Amino acid sequence: PPTLVPTPTLIPSPTPQLTATPRMYVDFRADTTLILPSACTTLRWDVEGVQGVYLDGQLQPGHGTLQVCTQTSRTFVLHIVTREGMPIDRSVTVAVYGPSATPAP
Repeated sequence: PPTLVPTPTLIPSPTPQLTATPRMYVDFRADTTLILPSACTTLRWDVEGVQGVYLDGQLQPGHGTLQVCTQTSRTFVLHIVTREGMPIDRSVTVAVYGPSATPAP
């Protein structure tokens, strides 16, 4: 009798699921932008859909906080690199006022 040869069964490959690319979102703020000398405030940022986030040259996560205390008025810059490699900067100025406040340079 002839030998039966099994026919191969085709197993469909899984269809890759398309995931939506999150839109770029940038929010950079300070809890208080007017403080007394040596007082503190908290910087907060929420950034999504970008390649990188930097504060004072240091790589940061997309969502974060940093407490800052300063004797003089200061502008903080959040540097963002988009997915396309384009730079975007957002800034927050914390102004210091009071008896021993030193004017910003």
